[in-house]
Amino acid sequence: MGNTLTKEEISERRKKVAAYPISTLACDLGYSLKPAGKNYITLKEHDSVMIKKSDNTYRRFSDGSWGDTLSFLMCFGEEATNNKKFKSISYSLFYLEKKLGKSNNNVFKPPVKSQQLKSKKLILPKADEDNNQVIDYLTERGISKNIIDMFIEKKLLYQEKDWKKNCIFVSYENDKPVFAMRRSSNFKYKFVQDIEGSDYSRGFFINNNSDTLVVTEACIETMSLMTLKESDFGEFNRSSFFCMNSIYKSDGLINTLKSYKKINLVILALNNDEMGRKATERIKQLIHEKVKNITVWIKLPKEEGFDWNDTLCKLKKEIKV
Repeated sequence: MGNTLTKEEISERRKKVAAYPISTLACDLGYSLKPAGKNYITLKEHDSVMIKKSDNTYRRFSDGSWGDTLSFLMCFGEEATNNKKFKSISYSLFYLEKKLGKSNNNVFKPPVKSQQLKSKKLILPKADEDNNQVIDYLTERGISKNIIDMFIEKKLLYQEKDWKKNCIFVSYENDKPVFAMRRSSNFKYKFVQDIEGSDYSRGFFINNNSDTLVVTEACIETMSLMTLKESDFGEFNRSSFFCMNSIYKSDGLINTLKSYKKINLVILALNNDEMGRKATERIKQLIHEKVKNITVWIKLPKEEGFDWNDTLCKLKKEIKV
């Protein structure tokens, strides 16, 4: 079936099929759903995919793609069914229209609490007897031993009891773990994964009871920025920090700003690449739209393509030379 539809026809039909729940479509295609926080569902086969229940959209964090029901079908339909026709807009629209026609019950409605899937409890990975490999890895990345020790002392970081000895980063709310992620402590393997049960409506927040919030893309970037500005941060509590763990995970940031009224300055310290710069402008606008009385500053690494750990490692290398 060729795509002979006009732009206007596609737009009108797309609005109608957007009523078909992405979670239902994912099951239709054979994917397995997993709760991932209060407002999200992920796929067992693709843990980088987050389906947002409140507005029936999805985001694929591994490549930055996102969209509505039609976008999801065109992205995953061929993989699930080996049917190349799902790359066609007209074919995918027809498929969804048939799905909607079979049952009037299969229509997206904003969920209420009684309809939401029960979020899976966050269970932290077992801690190792020591943190030696994690400390060695982060030290090799140029991060200050003082900052590593502070993270471990505050239980924000520990070494996983596993042969891989991953870094486990943990964020808390009222002393209760709400968000955690693992990342490799081996330079040969780049591995980052959110722990199942993490609450994406909260995210990874380091609360230092400050009126300033520094936003980075990852915990390594936070630790690198702290190291670069060690004298400025003093006991590392002059600013609070929010690690996005993906430039698309903005819900936790907005909720944090709404919950902690003391914060009146946000410093967006994302990576200085094309995606980081675009995300910086998008997040700046989002903050102004969603939260009142917040000043936003932008602080990117000076060199294009660099993140804060690149900046830190280059500086340390220059000092040694």
